[in-house]
Amino acid sequence: TEYEKSHLVIIGQGPEKKYLLDLADQLTLPYLQVRQRIHFLNWIVPFQRELKDFDLYICCSKNEGTSVSVIEALVSEVPVVSTAVGGMPDLLQNGDYGKLITPGSVIEMTNSIKNKIRSQATSKSQENLDRLKKISQEVSAIYNEKTLAENTYAIYKEILIDKGLF
Repeated sequence: TEYEKSHLVIIGQGPEKKYLLDLADQLTLPYLQVRQRIHFLNWIVPFQRELKDFDLYICCSKNEGTSVSVIEALVSEVPVVSTAVGGMPDLLQNGDYGKLITPGSVIEMTNSIKNKIRSQATSKSQENLDRLKKISQEVSAIYNEKTLAENTYAIYKEILIDKGLF
């Protein structure tokens, strides 16, 4: 099938891990070897090194702030599909940096993942690689440690000035 070389890597220690492990163990389609292509990993630090091997990063959160793991994926030049929750629309520049999905839309998420898998042959084009590199540079410029520290300082300084404490 067109997905026979695909692997799913689930990273983290969240409350759904046991449920997902049990669900994966129930996948008994030996001719597809589904279970052998589902991998569960604990948190990985640093994460960017491993991300270079990913063809797609999926964030299907129901609630998310500004996801550090999605920032890492973008900086690692990995395409992103994410639910449009919390800070994700801002982070993904309203879809310019990655595909945004309606929260809870399993069909939309599934179709987006299928489309990305189907387009893997064309996604390695030089034009697409250049686009991913440009996104990586832009995200790195916005979400680096120095900029984040300066922005946090400015917010706290403004609050303290408003309260007459600075």
